[in-house]
Amino acid sequence: MKKLIKNNLLDGVKVYDEVFMVDLEADKYYALNPTTAYIWDLIYMPVSVEELKQKILQRYNVDENIATNALENILKEMIKRKMIIECIEE
Repeated sequence: MKKLIKNNLLDGVKVYDEVFMVDLEADKYYALNPTTAYIWDLIYMPVSVEELKQKILQRYNVDENIATNALENILKEMIKRKMIIECIEE
């Protein structure tokens, strides 16, 4: 099963309900909104997209299709920016 994990080269600093991250390699910084910061916090160990979706549905009062689409978009962006990586866990 494919799971996601944080890229160990990045770390975030939490300020209230937002997370700020610096990517020294790319010379960029990111400010994560509260929802994305929550997802970031959930990826402290390998986790599947389905597990993340279930946590989102438990926390927020949102339609499952909306949650799925939003989560997929957030994860694609995080993978693109190398904030998280995909791994295979058996």
